[in-house]
Amino acid sequence: MIQSEKPKYMVIKDYIRANISSGLWRKGDLIASESKLGQQFDTSRITVVRAINDLVSEGLLRREKGKGTFVKEGVIREGVLQQQGFTSRFESGGHKVTSKIVTMDMRPLPIEMRNKCHRVDFEDAIYMERLRYVNDIPMCVQHTYLHPDYFSWVYQEDLSKDSLYALAENKYGMVLGDGYQYIKVGDQPVSDSELLQIASHEPTLQVITEAYNDKNVLISCDSTFYRKDRYEFEIEMTKAS
Repeated sequence: MIQSEKPKYMVIKDYIRANISSGLWRKGDLIASESKLGQQFDTSRITVVRAINDLVSEGLLRREKGKGTFVKEGVIREGVLQQQGFTSRFESGGHKVTSKIVTMDMRPLPIEMRNKCHRVDFEDAIYMERLRYVNDIPMCVQHTYLHPDYFSWVYQEDLSKDSLYALAENKYGMVLGDGYQYIKVGDQPVSDSELLQIASHEPTLQVITEAYNDKNVLISCDSTFYRKDRYEFEIEMTKAS
């Protein structure tokens, strides 16, 4: 049993901080359970929870429902984007990227996407819902609508590990053009919250993207919901002349 004149919750906070600072618990590691910490410091679960909640609020820890408390990873920050796929963007930053295909089918392009995009010449799209992981942590849920004339080959590829745009360019000879992006506070479906392991009321960052080829034909559009604790979008501002 560890004893100290400090309040127990502060002692527990210092203990957790020390284990992280020393490298005993690294970013992404699961820390000791609440019951184990309670036994170690001879205190109640309420006291342990107070200590952990403080460190969650301070951004040092994060909780995952049903799994425990983890040392929080750093937020990934991006600036102005070039026209490239999710996998290429994050792998170029040295991150490990994997995906889980939740759904893939043929369905009408939603009215929301049709109204948002500048130029649309297809009504039915190949739809993919993918849970995207960065460094083995759920980063976002991506709802992608593909022009069927240009992406009929997707059913033959393993998109859980391969980049959609890299395949399109390098294997199928597609030439990418420009695109547009819209960013707002997300109102994700409950099913997306469950996939991201966040509360249904927790806000996300929604990024809507439309991509064109070199002939200025809309080839894909997607709506992606990012976890707010894992992703930031940075814009550099310059002084007006």
